[in-house]
Amino acid sequence: MYCVAEAGCHTFVVHARKAWLKRFSPKQNREIPPLQYERVYRLKKDFPLLEIIINGGIRNINEVKNHLGYVDGVMLGRE
Repeated sequence: MYCVAEAGCHTFVVHARKAWLKRFSPKQNREIPPLQYERVYRLKKDFPLLEIIINGGIRNINEVKNHLGYVDGVMLGRE
């Protein structure tokens, strides 16, 4: 991430699920593999000067508020 940050990007939107393009259909990949929010939280902890925005499976304002305790922003999609 430092390499990209040194090039001028300081905001990262990170999806909490790994994308397996060959094993699963796009619909299946919405549930498989499981979301790993802790990995995104760890990125923020490891790179505190970068803006980290979490994405993936967030459905309501209470979840948004919880995530904002660990990262700089929250991205909502389908719901």
